Amino acid sequence: MQQDTVAGELFDVFEASRQLGNLSPWTLRKHIGVGNVAAVRLGRRVFVRQDEIERIRRQGLPPLRPSGKAQKAPGARRHGRTGFLDLRCRSSVRPER
Repeated sequence: MQQDTVAGELFDVFEASRQLGNLSPWTLRKHIGVGNVAAVRLGRRVFVRQDEIERIRRQGLPPLRPSGKAQKAPGARRHGRTGFLDLRCRSSVRPER
């Protein structure tokens, strides 16, 4: 049986973010979550390959937010203190008691 060889070295998210310069590990995790960065998961741990770090250095990362003004759902409003969207269903008809 032939085993697959791992091309390059694996770095955890903190070490990969350190190698990429001034990039927060949490930002790198967000990019991994949306699919901008290829990652290897071993159990609960997340690793980034050396060749992926080099690709990011060459090409950079796309923005996490879409360009232009963000669209919000109809009827949605921002929560005052936290800034999260409030998507509660508000009906103009109240149910009878």
